[in-house]
Amino acid sequence: MADEAFFCGSGYEVTPILSVDRFPVGNGQPGPITQEILQHYLRVVRGTTDKHAEWRTPIYQKVQVMASLK
Repeated sequence: MADEAFFCGSGYEVTPILSVDRFPVGNGQPGPITQEILQHYLRVVRGTTDKHAEWRTPIYQKVQVMASLK
């Protein structure tokens, strides 16, 4: 048995596995390591951290919006 397990990939991102063949993994809840990896992943892909900025590629241009039209 395992204390923690998770799927990862572009479609799954980081998804905890809570049971295998109806047997709970650990206590049946996402474990602390899985949660830490998930939070780090989300910070990297959302750009809320400077770590691994080279992994992100901007797919849009910044646009200046005018305050009002009169």
